[in-house]
Amino acid sequence: PIFPLYKTMTIDLQQKLTELQKKIQESHENREFEQVQIYIKELNQLWEENSEEMKENARKEGFDV
Repeated sequence: PIFPLYKTMTIDLQQKLTELQKKIQESHENREFEQVQIYIKELNQLWEENSEEMKENARKEGFDV
């Protein structure tokens, strides 16, 4: 996984992040740069919505965040 704290995330969040990663990569490969920007905004929104929970889970796993 590309995300260092991946194992501290819920399965649902892992799936959403993986799906967005694939969409961003495919859009970039197809030179659909406007679509890439849309997916990046979705990724940022998802991160913002889940970052505090992810930090807490990371602390429980021993990460210094």
